[in-house]
Amino acid sequence: MKKTTFLAASGLVLGLGMTLPQMSLAQVGSTTNDDAPRSVGQFSVTNNTGMTIQYQRRWGSEPWRAITLAPGRTETHSHRLDSAGRAPRPHVAFSRVVENNAQAPFRRGGFANQPLSFFNVVVGGYGPGSNPGSPKTYQFVVSPDGGTLLLRSMF
Repeated sequence: MKKTTFLAASGLVLGLGMTLPQMSLAQVGSTTNDDAPRSVGQFSVTNNTGMTIQYQRRWGSEPWRAITLAPGRTETHSHRLDSAGRAPRPHVAFSRVVENNAQAPFRRGGFANQPLSFFNVVVGGYGPGSNPGSPKTYQFVVSPDGGTLLLRSMF
């Protein structure tokens, strides 16, 4: 009788083991911190004109990156902060000349290379109670006389 009980119990355990789902490490928990919150320097540029704006952006001495910004759109730029909470200073370059309600191509003396500021923002992560912050905001506007494109800080 004892042998039969032991065999029945062994079969039950074996049967349960076969019906339990196999769980991968990804289901149990992540081995990376890719989803962990991180701090970045961030600014955004909004196009409040009726024309498409061409500009370039770079952080510090990194290569320039060309951006096309449609009317009414916003582009947000980010750079990872170092351990001291710093990032290279961002710059934007753009043609300031407006002709026939359109931005003129780059010309000598008619462009701006403007240093900007950024705010520290927390991105990534999940869960309640986070306070990610907001990027430093800038807006492209046209001067009152209609001849100059300006980039203004909003706060």
